[in-house]
Amino acid sequence: MSGNHLPSNKHKCIPLFLPNNYRWNSRTGNLTKISRVNRSHLVLCDDAASLLSGIAYPICIVAICGDRRTGKSYIISQLHEPSLEYCIFGVSDSMRANTIGIWMSGQPFLKTLENGQQVAIILVDTEGFDSIETMATHDDVIFTLTLLLSSVLIYNVTGNVKDTDLLKLRKVGQFAREIQGRSGKRVDGSNLADFFPNFMWLFRDMLLKPRRVKNGREVSVPIEEYLKEEVLKRNYSVNQRTYDNVTLATIGEDILRCFPVFKAFSLSFPSDDPDVLAELENPKNRSLIQPKFKREVTEFIAVLRRLFKAKKAWPLSKFMHGNEFVSVARTYLDSVQNGSIMTTVCTSAEQTVRKTLDEAFDNAAKSYDNMMGMLRLPRSERSLDRIHKMRCEETLKQFADDVSCVTQKQLISEYSANLKERLASYDGNGHVVGGLYHKYVRENDQQHCIDVANRLLTGKLHTLQAQNTTYYSVIAATIDSMKEEYDRMSRGNAAQQIKEDVLSKGVSEFYIDNVNWIWKTTGFQIPSISNINDRERFKARLRALKSEEALRQQERAREELKRAKAEQERLLRKKMEEEERERERINARMVDTKLQEFMAGPEREIQSINKRYEEALQLHTERATRAVLEQHTASLRGTAPSYTYNVQAFKQTLTELREQAHKLLGIHENCRCMCCGTDKIQDPRYECKVCPNYNLCENCFRCKASHSHAFQRIILKEPYPVYVGIPGVRHNIIHPTVMCDGCAEHPMNGNRYKCTVCDNFDFCESCFKKKRDHSHGFNLITWPGATATAAGTPGGPVSPRAQCKAQ
Repeated sequence: MSGNHLPSNKHKCIPLFLPNNYRWNSRTGNLTKISRVNRSHLVLCDDAASLLSGIAYPICIVAICGDRRTGKSYIISQLHEPSLEYCIFGVSDSMRANTIGIWMSGQPFLKTLENGQQVAIILVDTEGFDSIETMATHDDVIFTLTLLLSSVLIYNVTGNVKDTDLLKLRKVGQFAREIQGRSGKRVDGSNLADFFPNFMWLFRDMLLKPRRVKNGREVSVPIEEYLKEEVLKRNYSVNQRTYDNVTLATIGEDILRCFPVFKAFSLSFPSDDPDVLAELENPKNRSLIQPKFKREVTEFIAVLRRLFKAKKAWPLSKFMHGNEFVSVARTYLDSVQNGSIMTTVCTSAEQTVRKTLDEAFDNAAKSYDNMMGMLRLPRSERSLDRIHKMRCEETLKQFADDVSCVTQKQLISEYSANLKERLASYDGNGHVVGGLYHKYVRENDQQHCIDVANRLLTGKLHTLQAQNTTYYSVIAATIDSMKEEYDRMSRGNAAQQIKEDVLSKGVSEFYIDNVNWIWKTTGFQIPSISNINDRERFKARLRALKSEEALRQQERAREELKRAKAEQERLLRKKMEEEERERERINARMVDTKLQEFMAGPEREIQSINKRYEEALQLHTERATRAVLEQHTASLRGTAPSYTYNVQAFKQTLTELREQAHKLLGIHENCRCMCCGTDKIQDPRYECKVCPNYNLCENCFRCKASHSHAFQRIILKEPYPVYVGIPGVRHNIIHPTVMCDGCAEHPMNGNRYKCTVCDNFDFCESCFKKKRDHSHGFNLITWPGATATAAGTPGGPVSPRAQCKAQ
């Protein structure tokens, strides 16, 4: 058994066809008889249909039929692979039938045949003939279905060869003659090999030995030879030809003629013990079965397995799969029970052939269509015709391969001719007028015309755009030549339509898209555009361009006025700036004069202090010299000095003079810059509010020092220190009592600009650079108490001196 997957049922066997007065419970596996319902017909079981539909392999139906209570179920169960400990279909020793209707194994298995083909084997057991619970018509229905649906048929009989067993096979000849009458052909095993199954005649419990006369004496022969020569081939003399004898001879001839393979086999008694026979499937009784019977069963199974073949969909030579078998089974079941089985078989055969041919026809046409659809168009006519012929040959070959299972050559020829007509039809002049190829010829011509039109539009119109010609006659001549060239190069019935749809449309779009320069060319006139909508679009676009041109002229005039006004304003502003710069120079000279006057006072005071310092130093020298001389003289005389000099008073005087000078010059005594290291810091001095005795000079505070604490500024002439923020950050210089008259910032950070005319009017640095609505001059004050420097007017250039100080 192969490891490939096959669908199966949880029950070891399931009904394939059940009488209408029985009900199958698929959940429990129980079969229940319906009371008060008479048996009238068979019904296809849904579980069996579902299981068979899921089989994707070719199927082989191995069925057994025969009289009731003859051990059919036991024999058919022995064929299962792998062999089982139990009997699939079950046996019993009662008089009542154990198998009702037609049953199949619940676990199909795969088997590889001698030809290498893999098939799904399905074992089928049938209800026995001549049951007291059924009528002859029921037996006829079961045998007919088994004969039509099986791949291998086992005809199980008991005892010796009887004419009654032969009469039950008369259906075979009836089917053969009916098919012959409808088809008009003689029917033999060669053309019915796919319709009838391989046949195995199995004799059970056979005691007598088959014998026949050879060479004048009676000898024992195999049962198969005996059946063929003595039973099925009966040669009666004229006096012996009765109706019954002729009937039996005809049945025998039909059996040998119709079944593709005929085999016969005989089995002896399994056991002489009735108890063993009653429970033959019990594993405990296997050792009690006669060894001869076991050997015969093994040999029988080996012979029968060589008869396995896949079921074919007659009259085709293709194999039948599960879903196809279910469809055929439904059709045969209805026809057998309605009495129209032969009509159905022959009609179904014809329909199957027609369906196969139709499907192959449609698939071939679709394949041709798909292959041609993958072509990149356009192509030359010769190239397209060559490809069509190649694809046509491939399509006809595919159709021949698909219908290789059909034996009706005349039908194949008719369909082949129709397929050629479907692919392409020609008129008397050899031109394509129909078929699938005609569609691609039209598409090829259409695509060729479209490509020609697009190529002309792209080449000539783009050249016109690039030249940007100033003469309308050049444009018109180029478009006329383009249309003439299209007429020469186009082909097919759709050439004129594509000329209107593509070429004329492209020309119209060219006119519409480039109307902005075309209407300005020399000799311009409204072009003749065929499409009404495009013509109206062109005119609307032209009107819009003229309106836009008029608006542009008006806009240019307004721009000229604006430029003239702007020039006047520039000249006026330049004059005002010159006047402002002159005022600034005057103010600067005035400030310098006042500064000189202001600085002259401290200089005179310093000169006075220096004079007093020199006089004190001269007096000190004189007095010190005198004191030294007096002390020396007194020492020589040995008397006390008459004159002494107080040096401490002189030092006090010098200290006072130095402090006055330092205060006047703004020099902070005993204060060292922690950044540059200078010992004398001149105003202003910056003192850290956190670190004790941490001072910075102005230059280090503004540019060099890196300190995260806040500082205060100390000026000797001012009574209180002023908070100035972190060193090196200009915006932290705060003017605590000043508010910006531009943005209302209070207190003001950074540089302060004070109006030289207005009283108490100040700008911050941002407002001074942006505001242009104040024409007075301003002074720059970098920190509270710093010297003011002329800075110019707001929004204008800052004076170089103020700019240097602000940085």
